[in-house]
Amino acid sequence: MRSPDEHGYTLVELLIAIVISGLLSTVLGGAILIGLKSTSSSSTQLAQSKDIQLLQGALPRDIFTATGVQTNVAAGTGTCSGQSTLLDLTWSTPSLVTSTNGPPTTTLQAYEVDYIYSVNAASPPSPATGSLTRKLYTGTAPSCSLVSSSIVASSLSNNSALQTVSVSGATVTVTLTDSSCQKSSVGAQLRAATTSTTSATTTTTTACTG
Repeated sequence: MRSPDEHGYTLVELLIAIVISGLLSTVLGGAILIGLKSTSSSSTQLAQSKDIQLLQGALPRDIFTATGVQTNVAAGTGTCSGQSTLLDLTWSTPSLVTSTNGPPTTTLQAYEVDYIYSVNAASPPSPATGSLTRKLYTGTAPSCSLVSSSIVASSLSNNSALQTVSVSGATVTVTLTDSSCQKSSVGAQLRAATTSTTSATTTTTTACTG
């Protein structure tokens, strides 16, 4: 025992303080870790929701406009991009050409849209993800001019086999699987169809890697 005139802490008091500090550190560390995981999960869900909204905005319009469809086109085999292409859509629209020597004439302007899947660079500790890029061209391959390029999905699985396109009659459906194994399908009918419809479904599958 220490006398009233002595200053400092006893060994027992120090041990108690160390134990309490350790317990508090463990609790606080766990709370911070849970918070970081929750933030990461929320950010992923927001990105995936944005992906499907962008795809629903661009894809049905392109499909309805198209008169030509190719799926899973290998690199260097006739598309404007020259890249491995998940979905290739082509069409032509009349274009008015003015002339100084006579009346204006009408010609057909060719267009092509390539939907290209690629794997993004990894950002450790997060795993690599995939993205889908929409590229719009004028002209026909190999004489094409790039009009615009935009990413319409950026949180996809890095497994290319999980990104698919199917054509059934006049209906074209793109099915994408995101990095959390949620599968989303967007479908629309080609212009040749008698009626135009657009559909979108979202499901979750456990048979997913990447």
